[in-house]
Amino acid sequence: MYGAAMSDHLTKEKWVQHGLRTLEKEGFGALKAEPLAKTLKVSRGSFYWHFKDIGMFQRAVLDLWRQRATLQVIEEIDELSNGSDRLSALMRKAFNSDRDLERAVRAWAIPNPEAASVVALVDNERINYISDLLVARDTADKSARSKATFLYWAYLGQMMMANGSDMQFADVEFEKIIALFHS
Repeated sequence: MYGAAMSDHLTKEKWVQHGLRTLEKEGFGALKAEPLAKTLKVSRGSFYWHFKDIGMFQRAVLDLWRQRATLQVIEEIDELSNGSDRLSALMRKAFNSDRDLERAVRAWAIPNPEAASVVALVDNERINYISDLLVARDTADKSARSKATFLYWAYLGQMMMANGSDMQFADVEFEKIIALFHS
């Protein structure tokens, strides 16, 4: 089905989800109207029906990544009833998660100032959240931010060096790492 009939069912949200999957599998260079439309078997007009330009689409892809990779994760962790388990749960989720999309977004941020801005926002939100979790675990307020930053750097380093799921961490390791930060 090529053309209007298919584009009637292809919502803006579906385009953005497809963009996020494409980013993960093929990198930011594949986020162009024509190739995306071809893979969805629709015309380019369907793309432009939903997005004024490629920049608007790319912003939507970055927003969806931020929502899923940070805000949604924070909501999930906050739903845990035991506050002291939240940091361990976050670390387990982060250190054992799929890394391909995170790597693709960070690669995109190197040449693209808008992607870099969103990555910086996400980094700050994540560090703030980790800091709050450390304070909830009795870390002094004055040192929580620097400790949170260090934990986050450990996550980024592990995420960049691990290939696929080669480096899964056991819960015991998380507790040992967290114990380093008690003051």
